[in-house]
Amino acid sequence: MKDVKLRASLEKYYITLDRANRYSFFGKRKGEIERLLEEFSEFFGEKILDVCCGGGALGMLVHEKVKRYVGVDANGEMIRNARDVARKLGAKNCSFFLCDVRKFAMREKFDTIACLGNSLCHLDVFDWIEVVKNVNEVSEKNAHFIIEYRDVVNLLFEKKWKDVTVFEENGKLWVDVSKEMDTKSGKIWKFAFSPQEQRSWMEFFHAVWSPFILRSVMRLLGWRLVGEKKVEEWDGYVEVYEKL
Repeated sequence: MKDVKLRASLEKYYITLDRANRYSFFGKRKGEIERLLEEFSEFFGEKILDVCCGGGALGMLVHEKVKRYVGVDANGEMIRNARDVARKLGAKNCSFFLCDVRKFAMREKFDTIACLGNSLCHLDVFDWIEVVKNVNEVSEKNAHFIIEYRDVVNLLFEKKWKDVTVFEENGKLWVDVSKEMDTKSGKIWKFAFSPQEQRSWMEFFHAVWSPFILRSVMRLLGWRLVGEKKVEEWDGYVEVYEKL
């Protein structure tokens, strides 16, 4: 029950702060994915499964070049936005499903898997193991897995992690606070609220990831690293894995 409440709180966080638009085809994300597609074009095949697809920007950009695109996400608002945009663009080979990304099941096989936009921050190591196990069931031999994520361990070590962030969104002041770190599960527990809005309190976590963690997990689950790029802009990495 706690897990359900946390994920509902996280969805509320994105909706309230208009983050759904941030990850939509018409938001900033479009340009970021265009650059990623250009740089890692050799690893994108004809059938793409987008885990934690957000607003589906990847699907909208590739639908004319691929046979099939499927996006899955646990955020209902983003899935609704993605379906709406796909209809407007006539992207008939794109499908979007609202589901727990740790438990999805499909009959199709994919040659490309993507998990972009630092979605790993919402999945701890134990969650991610379940995700990859599912991916192993629906991915072809020698499939490629493209993953974006922030190196939180390095941010903490270099003291770049901000415990308190104050920002303005939609004309209101918001406060984002890191409350505590759970080293058993690799989570930084956070909460956010607006002093200008009643009942705005939201609690969620930010998972702690770093190259040595992700690469170890992926190797144990049958994937080898074949490409990488460090992204200084947001202290993260884009990594590409190939299924063994």
